[in-house]
Amino acid sequence: ALTAGPIAWLLGRALGLSPLTDGKGIDALLQILADDLWRPVGRAMPFLIMAVVYFALFGALRGQTLGQRALGIRVVDMAGAMPGPPRSVLRALASVASLIPLGLGAIWMAFDLETRAVHDHLTRTWVVRQA
Repeated sequence: ALTAGPIAWLLGRALGLSPLTDGKGIDALLQILADDLWRPVGRAMPFLIMAVVYFALFGALRGQTLGQRALGIRVVDMAGAMPGPPRSVLRALASVASLIPLGLGAIWMAFDLETRAVHDHLTRTWVVRQA
């Protein structure tokens, strides 16, 4: 969000995309919810595309994003190796999809015995502490 958010905002400005709402706080949320569903989804596309590219690229090349590196964690497959490009792309797409239903795919970690999110189960990956 720290990198893709500002870039997506600049891209939206450069493309002349109108803001989703002119309200603030709860008024803005209510305006967005009352609007056509595809308008916010379309508006979020630059951010979502950049997020998928970011997670897929860093996952495939290093097995960890910059934030994961700072936290000392990384993503591994069943053999303990980096997940590789196909699995990293699938994991990035699945992680975005798992956030769509109110973030339930990520919240699942709190209830999972292995603390794995839905996208980890779908792609057979684990987030582990770096040795």
